[in-house]
Amino acid sequence: TLALDQLIEDFKGEAKIAYLWVDGFAPMVRRNAVYEEKLASNSGIKELERFGVATSDTSVQTQNAVQAMLNKYPEGELDAIFATWDAFAIGAARAIEEAGRDEVRLYGIDVSNADLQLIQQEGSSWKYTAAVDPALIGAVDMRILAKKIAGEETPQTFALDASLISQEE
Repeated sequence: TLALDQLIEDFKGEAKIAYLWVDGFAPMVRRNAVYEEKLASNSGIKELERFGVATSDTSVQTQNAVQAMLNKYPEGELDAIFATWDAFAIGAARAIEEAGRDEVRLYGIDVSNADLQLIQQEGSSWKYTAAVDPALIGAVDMRILAKKIAGEETPQTFALDASLISQEE
C-alpha cells in the first residue's frame, strides 16, 4: 500500500504503468489484492503490461522482459513500473538504466543491501520501496517459535508494519 500510494500521489492519480507480479505465493496474492483495490479506486492509473516469473534467475528474466517492453512503449507512453518483489525491481532498474529511460520511475516492495545500492545510484529510476525490517521479522519469528515450543498460545498470523523508503532518504 505504501509504495503504490506514493506512485498514485507522485502522478496525481494519472499514470500509465507496468505491473510486475507473479501468482502462487501468499505474499504476492496479498499484494495483488491491494493492487486490484487501488486500481479500482483510481481510474487514472492505467495498467499497460502485467508479467513476472519466479525462477532462479528472476532478475535476469525480468530485465530482459522489461527491455522488450521499453522498446514497445517509447518515451512518454510508460510512466512507471510497480514491482511487487525486489527481484523484479532489480531487473527493471537495470533494464531502465541500460535503455537510458530514466523518465520511467520504479516503485517496489522489499529491500536488501543490494537494492539500497541500486536505489542510491545517481540517476536511478528506483524512487521508492516499501519493506519491513528483515531483522525485526526474524526476531518476531523466533519469539513466536519460542512461545510455541514452550506451549504458550501464539497468534495464527502476525503482521508487522512496513516503512516506505525513498531514494532521497
